[in-house]
Amino acid sequence: MLTKRYYLQNEYLDTNDLNQFLAGINIIYVLSIKEIYGNEKAMKCFEKTIIEYPNSIEVKREYYSHIGCMNFYNDPYKSLEYFNKIILMLQRFSSEYYPLPFHEYVDRCMAAICSKQYNLTETYCEEAIKIMESNGVFNELGRLYNIKGCLEICKNNLEGAKIFFYEAVSLSDNYSYPLYDWRYKLNYAVLLSKLGILQESMSILNSAYLDFKDIYKDKLSKLSCQKDFKITREYFALMLFIS
Repeated sequence: MLTKRYYLQNEYLDTNDLNQFLAGINIIYVLSIKEIYGNEKAMKCFEKTIIEYPNSIEVKREYYSHIGCMNFYNDPYKSLEYFNKIILMLQRFSSEYYPLPFHEYVDRCMAAICSKQYNLTETYCEEAIKIMESNGVFNELGRLYNIKGCLEICKNNLEGAKIFFYEAVSLSDNYSYPLYDWRYKLNYAVLLSKLGILQESMSILNSAYLDFKDIYKDKLSKLSCQKDFKITREYFALMLFIS
């Protein structure tokens, strides 16, 4: 079912070029591996795919994105470097086939905040918000509001963070983004708890947990057997739910 979802959503398959189509099929396979078995196994697959399709813009984009995502926390400067590579690459090849890299504009904001470059995060977020609003990409806008909420927490502005988390959760009600919706809710629930708004916090936390469990129940059973499980995002999310 997961591979079918990637197949139906993947814009890389909308082509008459056989090489591009085969590269797209490989991307679908690797993304499926990532969702089921985690980042490390997906990286091994990406390393093989980039050798097989060295000139594919699609493969480079997904490979660079994977490197960026894997380094958010242990090397955020490297993460930022690779998301900027994607944005610059697609600006050079901008066309109907290579649209704006909406997702990576948001990932760049994430890398900036992870590297504690808060002024740069603000700049990137404002640029990305304008891009998402002008193109009607509201699911990515929810991700941006979530990052803005985290930024306000870094500035010790909890009331400001509350506004942005609320906006992220509200957007998810109308423009669902299952892989991210639970994260907005979890951040919002934790913040509400800190502010003493406990009843609403528990309600949102329960909703976040149900979303999380529905998405990751199969993946968690496989990740929990791997040696790097305790450094995964899924592990830390579980710890937050338990606490």
